[in-house]
Amino acid sequence: MSATQALHTDNQLFDRMRTGDKGALEILFKSHYASLCRFAKSILKDAEQAEDMVQEVFMKCWDKREQIQLTGSFKSYLFTAVRNHCFNTLKLNERKYWMEDGMEDDERLAVNDVVDHLSAKSLNENINKAIDLLPDKCRLTFQLSRFENMSYKEIAETMNVSVKTVENQMSKALSVLRTSLSPYLKDITMAFLLFFSF
Repeated sequence: MSATQALHTDNQLFDRMRTGDKGALEILFKSHYASLCRFAKSILKDAEQAEDMVQEVFMKCWDKREQIQLTGSFKSYLFTAVRNHCFNTLKLNERKYWMEDGMEDDERLAVNDVVDHLSAKSLNENINKAIDLLPDKCRLTFQLSRFENMSYKEIAETMNVSVKTVENQMSKALSVLRTSLSPYLKDITMAFLLFFSF
């Protein structure tokens, strides 16, 4: 099946799901569940929590199916939704940590630690915004590579495209991101962390 056919099939199933077809939801769930779980696990570092995140995203997709507006493939929409849900959960846990435990140890509130924490949070938010602005295929390729640690060959098989196409999409994605995030790439260390340590 070609990438165009796969996108068309997913979006057709989504259109059926939008009208209340639970069978279409089940097909989409079975088709993407495993890869989404691997993706979520790469962010959360917890397999059980990753599965919960993916299931919650599918439930939200079902509940809000009439409000969802696709700008590309439903697969890309799912990966973006899972990524956002995972990051929101991490932020919530982090906020809870600071509220419940942060005051117990004065060393945790050292000025340098707080500054580092805020800088990292700001950088992460800007990275997410830049990724969201990538073209659909570039964004999905980048997410699979950086967040799911998939090889170009694995990405090519997942997206039903050639390895050369994956290489081109990654090159385009990195070029756009480097431009968008140029204020944050003032030294080689930051560039390395941003593009090779996701």
